[in-house]
Amino acid sequence: VIKSFADRYGFTLETTSLNSKEGKLASSKLGIKQTPTLVAVSKDGSQLFELARGLQTASELEANVVTASNLSLQGSDELKPR
Repeated sequence: VIKSFADRYGFTLETTSLNSKEGKLASSKLGIKQTPTLVAVSKDGSQLFELARGLQTASELEANVVTASNLSLQGSDELKPR
């Protein structure tokens, strides 16, 4: 679902394993404790938004992207780096 969603909407998808050095660093920095977890990051890396934790349908992902986009446009603190 995630790969087809990324392809459909033109998102760059980067994956990592929580067992890798990179994955351990990212999960610690972002507070990820469950897989899969999908985090949207702005192109400049200044904003992030957790789109999904656990399995999600394409419809749920679409709704979460709309929410993230709306929060970003409003300058919400929920999108500030942690």
